[in-house]
Amino acid sequence: MGRLIKDTITQPMDNLKIIAVHIKLKGLLAVGGKHAAMGLLFFLVIAVSCSGGYVPKPRAYYRIPLPDKEYQALASDCPYGFEYPSYATTRPDMEGDEQYCWMNLDFADLNATLHLSYKPIMEEGDFQHLVNDAYTFVEKHNIKAERIEEQRIANGDGTAGGLIFRIGGNTASNLQFFLTDSSRHFLRGSLYFNCQPNKDSLSPVVSFLAQDIDHLVSSLKWNDNILTEYR
Repeated sequence: MGRLIKDTITQPMDNLKIIAVHIKLKGLLAVGGKHAAMGLLFFLVIAVSCSGGYVPKPRAYYRIPLPDKEYQALASDCPYGFEYPSYATTRPDMEGDEQYCWMNLDFADLNATLHLSYKPIMEEGDFQHLVNDAYTFVEKHNIKAERIEEQRIANGDGTAGGLIFRIGGNTASNLQFFLTDSSRHFLRGSLYFNCQPNKDSLSPVVSFLAQDIDHLVSSLKWNDNILTEYR
């Protein structure tokens, strides 16, 4: 018995468990019989198999198929125009009070909508008020946002400039922007998904649609003739 104890000191833990089971089984066979030994063996096998470390599988998400990039010109009677993806559809924004040249770009296959709101700059002070409103809409996401990055943007011909806000985290909107010439036109956009926010599963789609927003920005043009008629 002394040699058995000495030998087991140098054995790995798994071997010690096996030796301990062997010793107990021999004792039970001598005292309680075959049924008691088999019961202990079953219990110990379960205990040993459950004592190993559990390694959870990493969480996975379904791969969302993304369409090929292709753009088309917006056909509208609004004081602005741009190019938008062929896999998006446009419709007037009829939610709440209908506003002049407010519209939505629906990405049905990606379950997302880009809301566009346009405001003409009519009076002194309108420009600063609209910029403040744009910041206010972004700040509404501060509670769940992990970070908010802002970057200067401009259209291709230099007639419009503004900011784009990239909002990280499980927020209702991950991208917002505004473009303006600071004297006549102001256009604001915000991207929303029609589902529960999940930054991990939606990240590829957000990156994909960010490219479309970049294209919209660079292709934007003002139509001052239409605005003159509106005034």
